[in-house]
Amino acid sequence: TRRQKGAITNGGAIEGTEPLGFFKPNSILATNSSLGRLYETAYGDTIAWFCPWNPDYGKWWTSGPILEVEDTSLFAFDYDNGKNLFCFNLVVPSSKANKNKMQEIMRAELKDYFGYDVRIERRLMPYWRLVTTEKARVSLRTKGERPVRDGSEVAMILKNQPVSTVIEFIWNMHQHEPLFVDETGIRGNIDLTLNCVFTDFEDLKRELKKNGLYLENGEKEMQVIVISDPKNEPAIRN
Repeated sequence: TRRQKGAITNGGAIEGTEPLGFFKPNSILATNSSLGRLYETAYGDTIAWFCPWNPDYGKWWTSGPILEVEDTSLFAFDYDNGKNLFCFNLVVPSSKANKNKMQEIMRAELKDYFGYDVRIERRLMPYWRLVTTEKARVSLRTKGERPVRDGSEVAMILKNQPVSTVIEFIWNMHQHEPLFVDETGIRGNIDLTLNCVFTDFEDLKRELKKNGLYLENGEKEMQVIVISDPKNEPAIRN
């Protein structure tokens, strides 16, 4: 039987289009995507595994595939000039409309187009662990006021909110960092106000410290996508 195929194009960025990737019931669409992100879409557990509110956040390494290739130039991209930005589009019949089947098709297309070997491994990888002190667990405890969740690049005000909201704010400004995991042990909601330049990671850590919260380096086992050179290098299609 004829294999269902998707379409991969490498023509630079689509003008006026932001990086985008998602599953629909019977399709996958990725525009202005780095090659690493295409492989994450094809091999990752879900399209949104890298978001803190996703149940699988923390199980997978979120900072891109591990490259064990001699030439990594195809994975170096530039949103400004469109270098090495790809688009992928796949639409399948309703009978094949499930994520696993669509990912199988996408993996085959990536293999045909680029030739790389890909495997999933469990490796010890770095992450940021958010921790606190016994004193701060008490001082941060919410006073029970009306819930407030407000923030910008220079301030954050939380009232009667879970610690997961802090993780989301940090992640939103620092998605290039290893993942952030709540290890404070705080079970109830908190009140917290931060005044700092959120895009300045060191400034953010200093402000957290003033409130009894600390971002510390840790390591944990995660699933990672490992890309390696094929035995016989194919020609990349233009």
